[in-house]
Amino acid sequence: MRRYGEMARTKLYRETRSKLFEVKAAMQTAEGKTLIQLKSEEAELKAVLKGLRTMHRLSEQDFHKDVKPTQHRFAENIDSGEGLKTFNQQKCEDRFENFVGLHDLEVQRLTGRKNLSSMAI
Repeated sequence: MRRYGEMARTKLYRETRSKLFEVKAAMQTAEGKTLIQLKSEEAELKAVLKGLRTMHRLSEQDFHKDVKPTQHRFAENIDSGEGLKTFNQQKCEDRFENFVGLHDLEVQRLTGRKNLSSMAI
């Protein structure tokens, strides 16, 4: 998260995100040549953001590199069995009640709140 914070503090990132939101809003009502120009501008802005993410090591490959050194500590609980081809039915049954309890607590906590973000769901 520190790398994302560093990237988000850069002026280029903030300006690019702002322009991208403006372009997306304009695309909702645009037609014809204007829409084509906006799509082109959107692609350019997305390329800039992708370059910034790569520069700040925020790609999927970088995340895998970050996790790999500590992954062995959590292998028992990951239970991914040969690339998710198999799973441990007994572990699923043993842990389901705990999952349901935690799920219900979270639903209760979020009930009645407005404007939930995707992170809260």
